[in-house]
Amino acid sequence: MISSKETKDQTGFSPFNPIFFEQEAGSKIVVLIDKISKVLRNSMWDKVQKYDITATQGFILVYLLYSREERRNISSISEDFRVSKPTISRSVDILINKGFIDKKVNEKNKRIHIISLTPKGLEVAQELSSFATDMAKIVSTTLTPKEKGSIIKALLLLANKLCNEKMIGEINSCVRCAFFSQDWKTADNFWCSKLKIFLTVENIRIDCPYFEPILKKEVIRKRGRRKVASEKKSEL
Repeated sequence: MISSKETKDQTGFSPFNPIFFEQEAGSKIVVLIDKISKVLRNSMWDKVQKYDITATQGFILVYLLYSREERRNISSISEDFRVSKPTISRSVDILINKGFIDKKVNEKNKRIHIISLTPKGLEVAQELSSFATDMAKIVSTTLTPKEKGSIIKALLLLANKLCNEKMIGEINSCVRCAFFSQDWKTADNFWCSKLKIFLTVENIRIDCPYFEPILKKEVIRKRGRRKVASEKKSEL
């Protein structure tokens, strides 16, 4: 019988190799996330076919339906989808030609175009947005509140690490915000110094309009300290 180490040496490690994912927790998680993501993508694919667009283009319409105006541009969509700008641009052009979206110059920054849904696109986006409804119902009815809280915390921990490794786009979540208590990995209740409220795991935001990156806050503080030190030195 060939051992898992020998197989790894011969074929290279892959979490999709049954020898690994049947014995190792990390590989199991990767495989399960992959299976769940395929369910969501296939669900979107089933809905977009009658509009003769791709699943990615369907996701773009849903993204425009719920995102804030400052995120409705090629660069932001590319960053959030982890897809190249040329690919997103081609998809946007197709959706424009179909009359689902239009774009206009951002008056605050004329180098950027704001992409918006047309009335026709709004109707389509609202229909497509239900692609994950069935899964949401299963999650709500199958898992206990404690199980859901544990999964949320675990996924946020994973997403935070993936952001740090630049493997996914930035998420404007509490767990990466300067206003959020930084003991969230071990605590059950969390303090938001911006809104002056306590949050539970279920209340943690994934895309908060008040988000401020921790790094940006630290840079501002360091600049402030340097400025004060420089002023004191000049007084001497």
